[in-house]
Amino acid sequence: PRYEIKFEGRYDRTGTGDGWTRVALSGPESQTVDRIAREIREKALADAAWQGIQEDEEAAREILVRLDRERLNRLGSTSRGVLGSIEYGMRGLMVSRYQTESGDLPVIMEYDTPRNPSREDLREIKVAGWDQGTPLSLSVFADFENRRAPNSIFRRDGKTLTVVGLKHASKDVRKAAEDLRTLMATVEMPTGYRWEQSGGWSDFSQDMDSIQSAFLLAVALVFLLMGLLFESLALPFSVLTTIWFSVIGANWAFKLTGTTVDVTAMIGMIVLAGLVVNNGIVLVDRIRRLEARGTPRNEAVVQAVRDRLRPVVMTAVTTIAGLLPLALSTPDGSGVSFQGLAIGVSGGLAFTTFFTLWVVPLLYGLMIDLGQAMRKELFDRIFAR
Repeated sequence: PRYEIKFEGRYDRTGTGDGWTRVALSGPESQTVDRIAREIREKALADAAWQGIQEDEEAAREILVRLDRERLNRLGSTSRGVLGSIEYGMRGLMVSRYQTESGDLPVIMEYDTPRNPSREDLREIKVAGWDQGTPLSLSVFADFENRRAPNSIFRRDGKTLTVVGLKHASKDVRKAAEDLRTLMATVEMPTGYRWEQSGGWSDFSQDMDSIQSAFLLAVALVFLLMGLLFESLALPFSVLTTIWFSVIGANWAFKLTGTTVDVTAMIGMIVLAGLVVNNGIVLVDRIRRLEARGTPRNEAVVQAVRDRLRPVVMTAVTTIAGLLPLALSTPDGSGVSFQGLAIGVSGGLAFTTFFTLWVVPLLYGLMIDLGQAMRKELFDRIFAR
């Protein structure tokens, strides 16, 4: 038989960006939270959508002591006093510290008992009845139960918190979030208990919000610079249309290649916003220069497209060729993949280059006519008064 072995990084309950989907469970009772976590793991193991399940932490053995409080009260003792007796009997009492050159050493007073006390030692430890002169053992007031419990208990806002790690079969965080909601819909959550996703789609949404804000800021800066270059508020709109064509081309490239839109792909969209306007700026600038020499607008548009066709196409082809090895690479999943960035930039640049050569000149003429019509209308209104 053939086997496939994968080596992955160690799971970290507080980690991010490592492919794990984390389900944070919280509630008042630790045992109930632990039961819900086990149920989630069992359901995820039976679901083919999840290929990795974070194993439960190795539970520690413990003895649960249930006290008869009424009987303790009749003897004038309290649960706090019993707890102190158990602590002193099992671990001893630190009475002082001894100072040495290498540091302080604790001085502990304890019973002359074995270092590893047994359950019987716990049952026979004297915890009450001192005032009556007949010390009574813990077994008189308590019931004992052997069980296992987590090595550590985390709390948030006064409630027990545990995190279950699940790894989705695909790298699509959106699909993982949908499958997680489907999985959790089959898990009954008692009153007072809740779950939330930590990492995965939650972190991705926050990153996407930041990147979208950066994208809009990049478009605004490009518009401002083109307004200063062309000394017009209307002409930059003829060039900004290339950005929207590039977004359409990038989305088509992602769908045709089946590439997941991740953070690096969105960073590529920001790069694309500043890259695709270059061809439009070169084209509009050439039209304006020809018009300044006295060439009629229609002839200037046709001549500018002829003059800039080769540079525009060559710039796009060389850029796409440079990104092609990265776009065709196969990520191994051990680090950050820039394949989405390369595919998005290549697809967006190829698509917008085709439309730049005829959409930008067309919109340039429309914006010039619109500006002249608005100036004429404003001029007529001012002098009509």
